[in-house]
Amino acid sequence: MKELIWTGGKVNPQNLVGTETFMYYSQGWNVTISYPVVPNALYNIMADYSAPSIGIPYRIIWKGTWQNEVIIETSYVFAQ
Repeated sequence: MKELIWTGGKVNPQNLVGTETFMYYSQGWNVTISYPVVPNALYNIMADYSAPSIGIPYRIIWKGTWQNEVIIETSYVFAQ
């Protein structure tokens, strides 16, 4: 992932007060990070990867949380 060139940044929806949202994109990856603006926030992370241009197209959607330097996977989907 370090070799990828990422674009994106802060994208707070208008009707969402008290929450920060960031979106980043690179070569089939879409990563969304959102969290409430409070001490010791629980970060919600979604990584969505699709590879439609290879032999058999597939998609991976990973969801998890980050808090106190601990990552917890809450959902993983692999689809062809």
